[in-house]
Amino acid sequence: MLATLSKGCMLFCPHLNYFLMNCIFWNIRGVKGTEKQLDLKAFLNNHKPHLVSILESKLDETSLRTLKRTMGFYPSSFLAPKACICLLWHPDQVDVQVLEYSRQLLRCSVLFKQSNVRLLVTLVYASNSSSKRQSLWDSIKRLSALVGRLGWIVGGNFNKVFFSNEKMGGQPAHSRHLRKFNSCVLHAGIEDLKSIGHTLSWNNRQDNRIMCKLDRVMGNQAYISSHPNSFVEYLPPGISNHSPLKVVSDPPMSSGPRPFKYFEAWEASPSFALTVHEAWQTPIFDVSIYEKACDTKMALTRWNKDIYSPIQHNHSIHKWALEEIQAALQQSPADPFLIASEGEARLNYSNLLHQEEKFARQKSRQLWLAARDSNSKFFYNSIKSRSVRNSICCLRRPNGSLCSEPEEIKGLTVQYY
Repeated sequence: MLATLSKGCMLFCPHLNYFLMNCIFWNIRGVKGTEKQLDLKAFLNNHKPHLVSILESKLDETSLRTLKRTMGFYPSSFLAPKACICLLWHPDQVDVQVLEYSRQLLRCSVLFKQSNVRLLVTLVYASNSSSKRQSLWDSIKRLSALVGRLGWIVGGNFNKVFFSNEKMGGQPAHSRHLRKFNSCVLHAGIEDLKSIGHTLSWNNRQDNRIMCKLDRVMGNQAYISSHPNSFVEYLPPGISNHSPLKVVSDPPMSSGPRPFKYFEAWEASPSFALTVHEAWQTPIFDVSIYEKACDTKMALTRWNKDIYSPIQHNHSIHKWALEEIQAALQQSPADPFLIASEGEARLNYSNLLHQEEKFARQKSRQLWLAARDSNSKFFYNSIKSRSVRNSICCLRRPNGSLCSEPEEIKGLTVQYY
């Protein structure tokens, strides 16, 4: 999640796993001319990406060889049919396997050698035709079933906005087209990576200016959870009318201790009220209400760590106990002890599921899901996504440069406020 400070500072979010990546997605609209090639070379020299996706390149094999000589530092390449998608990479930095391609899509497996991280990367160049885009949406949904547990990013020019407010000027975005794109994204289980910069990535270069967010990079939960420090920087469009998208992942930065948080699910534990009562009744003289509250907070923190063990662990134990009793009942269906034990185990497991749902709903803050989608993957994906957005890992200084050192971030924040 991007936040902007009015004095010119920008802030965005967290760093966990150590993973270095620098990739460019750019709908450059033709790169045959010498002027564009020189500008592209200067751009790539400045940003030094491991992997470059050039959309709408209008190259053939001969002009691609000329381009590579001009670039001077991208010996490996792949050109999809109709010159729609061109891929350049450094073989000493990444290993790329092209798995499939079409006019609108190129799917590849990318191994980042320094960190030994393998990702699935899908490059998109969507058609202007609504009917042809539908085949792209169907392909993305199909590919989502092939990903497995690997991290997956999908980026490029989708030629359609996701939300109606991603378009300024011209005719409003057609709701039917929005629904088709939204349905594809939800089915595929992908979402926008957090970003900085001006996200209305395309403009018509006319006096009656129209601007849209046609270009984006999305990731699945496996990618976002494993690499939450990854973000997209929308750069100035320069020679194109599409902004280049730079996908970056930086080394992790340390964070301070987590603040105390109260969870409603604690109330269901029999020892919760006793812990609070004992902490509050501790005979300490000449203490304020504030100090008593601090003592209670510390007691609850210890209780949560030592007694109220992780919900997922309890879930497995209680489910296993219930299933063991039910298996025994298959052999001795009339055993009164097993019948009573099953009722008790089922009640314990049901209570735990209720606690788990309250815990997940509070952390995800998606209270509108109260329609009984209990313990769904959505809750936990929402928790992970929100934790990614709720940290500050970088600030844009007033002069436009970025800083990622924790102490400087603290200093800039204090200085601003």
